[in-house]
Amino acid sequence: MGFGIKTSDLPSIYTYENALRRYKTTPPIKGTTIRPLGDRRAKHKSISLTSLDAVACELYGTHCVVYYPDGSLHLRHGGHVTKSTADFISRIAPVSDVYVERDCLIVRVAGGEYKCGNEGLRLTRGSDGYKPVEAKPFTVTKLDRKAMNEMRKKYNPFIQYVINMGKITDFERPDHRGSRFEYLLHSQEEFLRVAEQENLDEWAELVPLVIAQAGTVKDNYVYNQGWSHVWICNEARVKAFIDQTIKKAHASKLFFLEKLEPGVYKKDTNRKYVRGVQLDERLG
Repeated sequence: MGFGIKTSDLPSIYTYENALRRYKTTPPIKGTTIRPLGDRRAKHKSISLTSLDAVACELYGTHCVVYYPDGSLHLRHGGHVTKSTADFISRIAPVSDVYVERDCLIVRVAGGEYKCGNEGLRLTRGSDGYKPVEAKPFTVTKLDRKAMNEMRKKYNPFIQYVINMGKITDFERPDHRGSRFEYLLHSQEEFLRVAEQENLDEWAELVPLVIAQAGTVKDNYVYNQGWSHVWICNEARVKAFIDQTIKKAHASKLFFLEKLEPGVYKKDTNRKYVRGVQLDERLG
């Protein structure tokens, strides 16, 4: 959660006529050309007239809400995708809400949620209120479950081996330092290469590394020695750890972009697996 700005002093402006009236009736701050939009001491929130006779509501010099004579308006963040920008636009513009998500602003208007990206979002006014014009649909990263199931089959023997070893062994302070497989924690591809080959000697060295990442810590009391921590196998977490490793290593084969219907937005929970990866796009 980020810090915002004070918006209680700002007006809600519905039409171009309202905006123009506000501009004409707001005198500039003495000695400047700045017409404050709210509190007269708040120079960073102002209203101005553009060369196209449009009225712009500005935050720190960025035209965040621009009203045009034809009745349309333009919402922009000017590269500042912040809570302050969202709060400013939400307070002034005739929209339901504006909030920050991912690398853009999400605008709730006309019963839907729309992206306000670097190019902004244009709205036109009709008999039933404002609606977006040529709004770009959102895309969400989807997992190809059939491909994932096929990919997982290659590593099932290793997964079962780790789980079986975990059932018969508790690991006291599993430590990957000094292990010849230490580097595998930083290379999903190499980790999976070793896991795919059925070499029990190598698998035995991998088990403590997996337990250290996906095990559960339990307090253990030893007579004459006191309490200590042991790492025990957590089957669900081991499977989840291997799944995450597979997704990161084979992201281009397992994920695709699904184009959503205009006005529909979903949180992209799989985005963390595909940073920097080129994906195919499919219709939802």
